[in-house]
Amino acid sequence: MMKKRQTILAVVFFLILGISNYAWSSVVGTWTVTGDISVKVTLKKSKPVVEEDAFTDVFLIISGGTFQMTDMAGTWTSNKKQTNFKVFLNEGDVEAYFLEDPIVDVTVKSINFKGKEKKDGTISGTFKMNLDIVLKDSKTGKVKVTASFTGTRAPSLVPGGLDTQVQAPTLPEAIALKVLEILQTR
Repeated sequence: MMKKRQTILAVVFFLILGISNYAWSSVVGTWTVTGDISVKVTLKKSKPVVEEDAFTDVFLIISGGTFQMTDMAGTWTSNKKQTNFKVFLNEGDVEAYFLEDPIVDVTVKSINFKGKEKKDGTISGTFKMNLDIVLKDSKTGKVKVTASFTGTRAPSLVPGGLDTQVQAPTLPEAIALKVLEILQTR
């Protein structure tokens, strides 16, 4: 009798747990993300140049507000149901990431990074960033990045971290490569 009662309680517990996880969906987790970017570089006294590319990345949206993607980190917030989210990247990390010859100074003007979990269990969102840059020849310019992404839940990370799961280029790499490509052709 006691064993039967324990079995019934265990089954009821797992059913409740399963239903509550479905009902209380959350963006917390590991996401394999793909998307497209457009990078526009405008140097003073020059015509703007626009390049486009695709990217692949892994987003870690961690309970408690920590966000990580390959080569960048920050924090995130969400609505009450945790289906809409907004990411706040560490601006100092972003500026440091894009300091590469011929760029000698980078200032983040704005970053708007947001998304939502859809009813089918995927995420989608947008990434917009505006930077002011200074080149080693003292020319100044602006970089405008727009991206859209979609993602699916990924299995737990493999040993080695984010880099072992990303095919490349990642979102930061794709942006940096396009900026440098544009600057080399000017």
